[in-house]
Amino acid sequence: MREKLKKISNYCLNLFFPLNCAGCGKDLINEKGICRECLGKIKYVKEPYCYKCGSNKEVGFLCNKCRNIKYYFQRIYICSLYEGILRKCIHSFKYKEKTILQQPLGNLLVTYISKKIDLEEIDCLVPVPLFKSQKKRRGFNQVNLLTKKIEKHFAKPQIINNLIRIRKTVPQFDLNRKQRRENVKDAFEVKNPQLFKGRRILLVDDVCTTGATLNECARVLDQCQVEKIFCLALAHG
Repeated sequence: MREKLKKISNYCLNLFFPLNCAGCGKDLINEKGICRECLGKIKYVKEPYCYKCGSNKEVGFLCNKCRNIKYYFQRIYICSLYEGILRKCIHSFKYKEKTILQQPLGNLLVTYISKKIDLEEIDCLVPVPLFKSQKKRRGFNQVNLLTKKIEKHFAKPQIINNLIRIRKTVPQFDLNRKQRRENVKDAFEVKNPQLFKGRRILLVDDVCTTGATLNECARVLDQCQVEKIFCLALAHG
């Protein structure tokens, strides 16, 4: 109970009384979470990039590594590069309970979507879920918080707790492509397939490297007779 109250207290403090920029550490006055200078240093992904894993390429829709992999989503949209200021901010958001960062990071996604994605093709938003013990320890799912910004701005419903993570996985960052696919295999499940049947889904994650997690989520969603699945990631790295 004490740990739970501490997390609630930290959440409220970070949300309503942010003091320093998560990027450079300077005092904030009117900004929330990230100062204007640091926001200006975030590097956006430039096209062309692979429509499945987000890697840079020169021609075509797929990189050479993705040509022989079965994907269950139409394409992925990548907002920014997972480096520098953005990497530091995402790390603070996920692991240091800097939940105020849901606002500037969510706004990055909203701005990107406004320019790049036709939301007339989307019926609902689905955040990539955390395993229950991980969510309990952290106190929140950072992707859910980001997706709330999209939901509010574009009036597209977010469906949570229907796509769930049923198996704990190890962190992906030290794994190669094949190991990443094996790591997330059969790690997800849909509780009520009827909620997704016939839907056009935008599947949202914070960081994408090879697309393995998103593709495994999409594979499970595809079994629900969805119409289409698109993916969106805040950062690629």
